[in-house]
Amino acid sequence: MASFFVRSYLFSFRTILTFPLSYKLKLNSLLYLEMKFILSLVLFGLPCGVIAQLIDFNRPNPYQQIFVETDDFGLDYLSQLEKAVSKTSSDTLKLKILNDLGYYYHTRNQQKALDFTKEGLKMARSKEERAWEGKLQITLAGLLLRMSQLDEAEVLLKSAEGKISQRDEWLRKANLCAILDRRGFFSDATDLANEILQSGEQSGNIKVKAIAYTSLGNLSWKQGHYETALSYARKAISAYKKSGMNDLGYANALVLMADSYHELKKYDAAVNFYNQAIEMAEQYGFYNVLSNAYISLTDFNTDLGAFKQANKMAEEAMRYTELLGNDFVKMKLWITIGKLENQEKKYNDAVQSLQKSISLASLNFGDKWYLQQAFKELAIAYSGLQDYDKSYSAFLKYDQLKAEVSTSEAVKKMEKLKTQFEKVKNENTIIQQQNKLNSQRDRQVLAGVTLILLFIFSIGLYRSIQVKKKTNALLLKQNAEKEFLLKEIHHRVKNNLEIVSGLLALQSAQLSDGNAILAMQEGQNRVQAMSMIHQRLYQGKNLAAIEMKEYILDLSHHVLDSFGAEKRVTIECAMNKLELDIDTAVPLGLIINELLTNALKHAFPHDRPGNIKIFLQRTEESTIQLSVADNGVGFSNIDNNIKGFGTKLIQLLVQQLNGKMRSDYTKGAHLYFEFKTDKAA
Repeated sequence: MASFFVRSYLFSFRTILTFPLSYKLKLNSLLYLEMKFILSLVLFGLPCGVIAQLIDFNRPNPYQQIFVETDDFGLDYLSQLEKAVSKTSSDTLKLKILNDLGYYYHTRNQQKALDFTKEGLKMARSKEERAWEGKLQITLAGLLLRMSQLDEAEVLLKSAEGKISQRDEWLRKANLCAILDRRGFFSDATDLANEILQSGEQSGNIKVKAIAYTSLGNLSWKQGHYETALSYARKAISAYKKSGMNDLGYANALVLMADSYHELKKYDAAVNFYNQAIEMAEQYGFYNVLSNAYISLTDFNTDLGAFKQANKMAEEAMRYTELLGNDFVKMKLWITIGKLENQEKKYNDAVQSLQKSISLASLNFGDKWYLQQAFKELAIAYSGLQDYDKSYSAFLKYDQLKAEVSTSEAVKKMEKLKTQFEKVKNENTIIQQQNKLNSQRDRQVLAGVTLILLFIFSIGLYRSIQVKKKTNALLLKQNAEKEFLLKEIHHRVKNNLEIVSGLLALQSAQLSDGNAILAMQEGQNRVQAMSMIHQRLYQGKNLAAIEMKEYILDLSHHVLDSFGAEKRVTIECAMNKLELDIDTAVPLGLIINELLTNALKHAFPHDRPGNIKIFLQRTEESTIQLSVADNGVGFSNIDNNIKGFGTKLIQLLVQQLNGKMRSDYTKGAHLYFEFKTDKAA
């Protein structure tokens, strides 16, 4: 009979532990944890066994460190460690336990984690334990990093350098890598993550390699390289499996794997890994992983249009976020909730949620990648409420933050170039001073020896050539920097024009009058015509000129697409390649845009098929000739004094280019232009 009851309890215990996660998520997650703990007590005895397992002062090694020497412990292991702190007489053991309490409490209670870490740091300093001071500074920096206090975290990590052993240096670098990631310095963060990976390979430390793979995966994911992120996540999970320890990093790697599958639209695989991450986090009480996993599941269900399930996941995320007490995680959650409410068209609720998210970003909030997402969703919410002034302001803030993140790499590289330039400059100064000293010494010692003077002259000539080579190399670097800056300017102009085009599209979506919509569409095409020119400038090799044939073809396709006429109207561009300066290219682009727009509006009524021919050339007399002809219905009784805005705009642009125009409407519409220009490409 006794064996029957034991088998029955074992069956119940295993049933709960292996209960399908789809059913477990329907239970209160904390209730699920309590049920597992109660069953473990029924089967294996009172929690005193946990004390004997983790802390036993009668053993040679009284403290079996969690996730290093064991992961076989109960749910109240942190409270048992708290009790052990007051009982231990060894300073080293006490500092070790305080450090672990600071680290592992950050997954459940941010404030407790800070309290224990600061207590340990104060003790380490008072006992002049330099190595433990460095370790606790790294732990405190990690906590501040998770609270998005990046500057304070960086100061602590720099202070820890030299205090810790070389064996622990990877952990300091891992936190510095996370700071670079959060600030948007993805290249530098990737270099540092690869250093950590190399360190792990040299030492044979599987956990270090796993952390490096996870860091590289997160960096790839943020930059939109989801296949690469997935590959790194697989390597991280494989490394954690080899290590045999299910620690916090393993759970984070599972979430990264799920997020990557989500972005790649492999939904079944994503759900599988979300469930694995949640199951592990529930087992060990990783509230931060549970918060992030449920935030991701909220976003996941929002993308699938499963709004009811998304709201349930948001409630779970909110509960764990409140337990954790981390404002950065709360900030991410409110962004996700705001996105969900936008999709549900609950724009007032979305505005409130997103404003809560933005308010949680403190003055020294360093993570602009997430903050830009908040302003993007806020712009959408205000647009849904038809409050276009606030929508525009939020969109500008989003674009500003996006630009700061995207150009942070460029700024970092410019700083490196400047440092290298100063270094080379100092080296040249030293070389020049040494040359002067050598020349003086040689003149004093060998003034009368012609052969030696010729030898010295040869050496001086050689060195002069070397200096000139270095100077030329510096000039090439400076030219490259200026070219980079010019491209950045054209890129910014293009982005701003795209914003204007987007706002026109938003505005036209709210209009019902056909003429007003058409006017908005024409305005959007004019802005797009200018935007394409700046795009070609920063993408091309020549920053001073535009290759017109490819530009005209791109512009033609855009105009045809905007009128939905690409299947019935063809456009021929019978011309050779021709480069023009921007002052000429912009007006010409606008003229061609207006002529194509007029042709598509008037030349082919009732969905009539047609053809438009464009010809552009430069003559030997330094003039530019343009002709645009269509085989449409043509015009009759044209009064050149009564024309629409587009025709008047063409006349103004022709005057700007010091040109003249003539037209022929006998067979379709034929327009000829000739411009005088002295500017060379």
